[in-house]
Amino acid sequence: MIKVSVATHAVAFPSKLKSSLAGHIFNVIVQEDIDNGTVRGLQNYTHFDQYEDKAAPAEFKAKVVDRAANGNYYVLVTGISTTEPTVLIYDDPIIKETNDPHLKKAKYFFNPQGATVRAFELAIGDIFELSAEGFTNVEDIDVEAKTEVKANATTGKLEA
Repeated sequence: MIKVSVATHAVAFPSKLKSSLAGHIFNVIVQEDIDNGTVRGLQNYTHFDQYEDKAAPAEFKAKVVDRAANGNYYVLVTGISTTEPTVLIYDDPIIKETNDPHLKKAKYFFNPQGATVRAFELAIGDIFELSAEGFTNVEDIDVEAKTEVKANATTGKLEA
């Protein structure tokens, strides 16, 4: 018998983001494999409408305010940098039709190093949806207490 283990990744959705209606959606070349729902900053304008990503600005703050019907968390942005953009990495999870049917789930999708992906500029009051895999310590998240979170400087995942 052969046993195969496939890594799962964060699943996100830009639920209520100002930039999805009026604001900046940047094209970002990611410097490493990265999940949707990762919070990052921007650096190095490379060429027409493309930037490289970097660690999220330290000023980024948010609260986990609710749970979606699918079990994901709703994250409310409460603080951002005033000097540099803070962005949410989100690209449509497009999975090849030729993949095994069991692997056609968004939890197996990630953005590979070097890919150009969409990055939504975050604003105070924005809400986005994020699965448990988008947190470094999901066991510390308490929706009732509106747990405050920040972006991990290394991974960009959220942590209490």
